[in-house]
Amino acid sequence: MEPYAVHKTAYTDSYRDTFPGEPNVPLPDPAVQMLEHNVKNGEVVVPEDSYFAMGDNRDNSADSRYWGLSHVRTSLASPC
Repeated sequence: MEPYAVHKTAYTDSYRDTFPGEPNVPLPDPAVQMLEHNVKNGEVVVPEDSYFAMGDNRDNSADSRYWGLSHVRTSLASPC
């Protein structure tokens, strides 16, 4: 069995740990819009034309929880 690392903060962050709860930091407009329009029954509903991006370290990542949904048309790149 491979060992793995657990990276956990020593404190509780009320927004991060109860997402999509009430933000405890100022959020940019797209994140506020996501919370106002895409939370149904306590869960984020991601539209078909969008992505909800998560960082690789949940406890220490600025991701869609903090900057909102990413639209498909602005997320796709083409090779140069």
